[in-house]
Amino acid sequence: MYALADYVAMADDAPRVAAYLAALKAAVRPGDHVADVGAGFGFFAVAAARLGAARVYAIEPNDAIDHGPRLAAQHGVADRIVFLQGRADAFRPERPVDVLIEDLRGALPTHGRRLDQLADLAGTWTSAATRWLTVRDRLMVVPCDVPADDQRAEGGDADPIGPDLSAVRQVARATWSRVAAADLAPLGPAVPCITVVPGTTRSRDVRGRARTNIVRDGAIDALGVWCDAELLGGAGFSSGPGTAPSIHGCVRFPLPAPLPVRAGDEVEMTLALMPDGVDGIWRWRAEVRRDGAIVAAADATDLAARLLSTTRRARRAPGHVPQAGMRLALERALLEAIDGRASLQEIAATVHARFPGRFADAAAALAWVAEAAALLDDAEPR
Repeated sequence: MYALADYVAMADDAPRVAAYLAALKAAVRPGDHVADVGAGFGFFAVAAARLGAARVYAIEPNDAIDHGPRLAAQHGVADRIVFLQGRADAFRPERPVDVLIEDLRGALPTHGRRLDQLADLAGTWTSAATRWLTVRDRLMVVPCDVPADDQRAEGGDADPIGPDLSAVRQVARATWSRVAAADLAPLGPAVPCITVVPGTTRSRDVRGRARTNIVRDGAIDALGVWCDAELLGGAGFSSGPGTAPSIHGCVRFPLPAPLPVRAGDEVEMTLALMPDGVDGIWRWRAEVRRDGAIVAAADATDLAARLLSTTRRARRAPGHVPQAGMRLALERALLEAIDGRASLQEIAATVHARFPGRFADAAAALAWVAEAAALLDDAEPR
């Protein structure tokens, strides 16, 4: 969950903001209807209104949206912005919007369910005529050397009383991690590997391969990956090496063991995302070719590092038969008590009476009901 300071940091990312504002100037026409999906406190929503949009929907599930109406009033556009707390698919606009703004990227443009969520907006929030601020995102990839300050432990921990964590460390290291661009040590030129088009590309489509040449001797320890974003009107920004520090940053996809390389070697790199829950499972591969022959290769996946307990993983299998338990019984009682007339306190009293042993007291029941009902309550425009 983002804090307010995170949204301020996004607004302080000068290259990103400059690119988005340039794209907004190219996209917004007087009288347009605009949606800002993942609006935070409405920075770009206010900018769209100041450019002449007749109606702007600022959509954000985070409580940072509470600051939006004040920001809009401060700039004289409060009458043209509707602030909606929740996900975009929980609401329906008067008609498909003319312009759609979003930056739901994380360290990767596939963050969370971004691509699937945006594709699901078609037909309600968007039409074929909608102008998307993001034209496409390119995942750039480059082979990277072992970091100069690498402190990789080959054995267990030094203190004989403590347990040996070498096996756990090996699994933990197998997953990708977010790093600053300056922390990468490229061994050759970066190349585009995957292109995603918001609104069209889905998570299941994210896969690609690319080749580059090694320019200095070393060892491929990881694949460095980042996003080059292309926005409407020719604007754009990058979070890769040689650019200003970015809130998005870069990602290291580590290999199981370093692959020695020489200047002149060719490297083929493959990336693929397998949808699984929220973030998906990544697979990646590096092949080193010398004089046309493969001399080294390594495959990796973050499956083991992301793996839930075997019990929880089994419960997600297609053939699993769910069994009703206490949690489901509580939620069913909650849903039955929500009738559009009863207050939270009345609902809590009903639930507490039905499950007297579940809660320590009436206050505990009210706290649970308030939290659970908040996830179900349809948000109202602000």
